[in-house]
Amino acid sequence: MEIARRYRGDKGFCLVDFPNEDLRDNWGHGADKKDQPMVIWDDDDWELIGPEPSKGNWETLKFAMSNDFVKTNDVAKALDMKLTNASTKLKQLWEKGFLLRREETAETGGVEFVYYRIK
Repeated sequence: MEIARRYRGDKGFCLVDFPNEDLRDNWGHGADKKDQPMVIWDDDDWELIGPEPSKGNWETLKFAMSNDFVKTNDVAKALDMKLTNASTKLKQLWEKGFLLRREETAETGGVEFVYYRIK
């Protein structure tokens, strides 16, 4: 968990096919202690251990996790919110370690962030 926390925002770590409940509990306690969210993937299903996002960011996280990547405009349209609100939520999720992001050139020539689920 310390490595995941140290590289938060730059690299993503997740657990895959993790059937043992005792190990899940142990990893969950470590995630809580380090304040580092960790996703467990079982095929296309995911579970979050460690700290959870705020209630206001849960829907945004669920939408982002159901796609390989999202842009602010995608979230704003899908969840019927303003662009600035979607941008803020995605940035908060990235800062807390729930998502990864890359800076890309937008079609308009400006900078656009693309957010990626950790898988």
